Amino acid sequence: LECFERAGREARHWNLRPPAVGLLTRRPIAISSTVFVLLMLSSVTFDGLLATPLWAGLAQWMIYSETMRPLLIALQDVTGNAVAAAATIALVAFLLLFQLLYFLFSALVLRSTPANAR
Repeated sequence: LECFERAGREARHWNLRPPAVGLLTRRPIAISSTVFVLLMLSSVTFDGLLATPLWAGLAQWMIYSETMRPLLIALQDVTGNAVAAAATIALVAFLLLFQLLYFLFSALVLRSTPANAR
């Protein structure tokens, strides 16, 4: 709006675009932007996972697992209970797995694309 106000009367005009126009660009996207978007997507996906029976079973397994016990006990002092500690471990693992899968499939797509089409 500031640019509109500073422009001369003859230079003022409105540009209305449909939604999502302008999202595609020829410039490469920074890796940090990609990682940030993936973190947001994976955290929302993980939040949805917390409401499923799959998560209930996974949390129960983590709490009673002998291999997870030392890590859960260490985190339990910080989080306050074992379920929150299990959720913290699962969140970090899920975020890393989500990122890894994205970059793996990106590499597969790149490999399957002909060199002249890149």
